[in-house]
Amino acid sequence: MLQRHDLLHISVPAAQRIFSRWQTSRVAWQQAFVAGELPGIVRRPVEGESQNEIALGFSFPERVNGQRQRLASTVMPDEVICRLTPFEIAQRAFAPRTPALMALADLRERFTLLACVAGVWGSTALEIVSGFHYTDCQSDLDIVIDIYPVEQLHDVYQCLLQLEQTHHTRIDVEVRWPTGYGINLKEFMTTQGQILGKSLNDVRLFDKQALLAGTM
Repeated sequence: MLQRHDLLHISVPAAQRIFSRWQTSRVAWQQAFVAGELPGIVRRPVEGESQNEIALGFSFPERVNGQRQRLASTVMPDEVICRLTPFEIAQRAFAPRTPALMALADLRERFTLLACVAGVWGSTALEIVSGFHYTDCQSDLDIVIDIYPVEQLHDVYQCLLQLEQTHHTRIDVEVRWPTGYGINLKEFMTTQGQILGKSLNDVRLFDKQALLAGTM
């Protein structure tokens, strides 16, 4: 079953259909998209899109006026060649070129000591998979973990804060509940009452105490 933040490589015909405007481009990353070498990000479908197709978002390494450029599209299930989860990507080798990547290298070791397996998504994941420079000195690090013993989430949270100070990088950790909803760890640790949860289908508010009661 597909999850938020999964990366999907698609077939060459599907890529050529989506990126037809770049068929004659000489820009390396545009050529890579046309060749089906760069993945799309599994996203939440929007109204009007077929439920028989997979909704993908494509993020480009080049920025325009400081803004990341993106493209939304859909593909048929049989056009998917390969699925990469955030957890698989986090285990890959990479060059610690920017603060976000250096923070990830440190986080992998620190979280392992806490018996916590981390996945990576966002620009850091795209750089690891593609080799193109998606991150810079201002990039955040986006992490996802599956539900961890709630009573021990405090240790993960403290480790996160220490890593942010060490690497001068904002790190967002999403805790993925068994329901499929992801909840921001910082919000979970600092908020009382209702907390925002995001899934592949929708966004909703959860009562924190109800979440705790369901996982303790």
